[in-house]
Amino acid sequence: MAASPSAARRIAATLLPLGRCRFIAIGRPTAAEAAALGIPVAATAQVPTPDGIVAALGTVFANEGNTR
Repeated sequence: MAASPSAARRIAATLLPLGRCRFIAIGRPTAAEAAALGIPVAATAQVPTPDGIVAALGTVFANEGNTR
């Protein structure tokens, strides 16, 4: 998860490729920067709050382990 565009840049510089890791952005500016850097964005929090982050994580992992 990244909370700022600069965090997305640091992730791109040091951790790419992410492999099976999923990138969660805390807001639209961070998601846009990640996408521009070639980082696939799995989810973006609609609001930058703990509840927003939990909801974004929920969308990513809702089907985890679902074989259908």
